Amino acid sequence: MATERGTEPVRTLREGSSDVDEIVNEFLVESHEMLDEIDQSLVSLDERPDDTRVLEGIFRGLHTIKGTCGFLGFDRLEKVAHAGENRSACCETASSSALRGRHRRALLATIDAFAPAWQRSKKRVPTNRRTTPS
Repeated sequence: MATERGTEPVRTLREGSSDVDEIVNEFLVESHEMLDEIDQSLVSLDERPDDTRVLEGIFRGLHTIKGTCGFLGFDRLEKVAHAGENRSACCETASSSALRGRHRRALLATIDAFAPAWQRSKKRVPTNRRTTPS
């Protein structure tokens, strides 16, 4: 549906439309890639536990996923991403290596929690539009 606002048409997205399906598919592909990057970053934290750049990257990835989940109405994924985002911030501000290690383990568990919620979200997208990530 197009409406006029000024001189440029504005499209309204409707659930079930091919536009929404394409956006959701793109989100699923990109979030899967981000989660892989976050997972690799968590491994590198074992080698460099005080590297704030790695933690910032994890936070940014989770923040992006959280925001997009909110926009798309994936409430469970949004909550998981928010929890991970909070854990990554805790890792950065923890006062001891033991505490940082505990937060990193909790962050890893949070990332692992994405898998089942992410799989459920994939089911909302018709598979005849485009191949979704496995």
